[in-house]
Amino acid sequence: LLDWRAQQGLETWDSRRYVNNKTRVQHIEAECQDDYMKIRIGFNGSFGGLLYSSGYSYDPDCVYINGTGREYYEFYIQLNRCGTLGKNSRQEDARKNPAKNLMWNTVTVQYN
Repeated sequence: LLDWRAQQGLETWDSRRYVNNKTRVQHIEAECQDDYMKIRIGFNGSFGGLLYSSGYSYDPDCVYINGTGREYYEFYIQLNRCGTLGKNSRQEDARKNPAKNLMWNTVTVQYN
């Protein structure tokens, strides 16, 4: 029996030829300071992708991980940069409950 794909020069897709990257985020935490967030992120294996503030992949200051292949990273996201928003939450009774700084930023984990 003649294989028509071989005659046409077509190749079949073979999943064994493609490495399936199973590296995923295992742990993430944020520590808010007055004007920045300290982010710690751990992966379950060597991470070769990118991590950046969503919508700011073109800005080198907003790309925090650039495929260095480590399993753990620590980086800082500045307030009022790279889409980071924040506010000061004042409590009614400041003596009992001091003010809190709130910040938020959406990051994209891009697996390459």
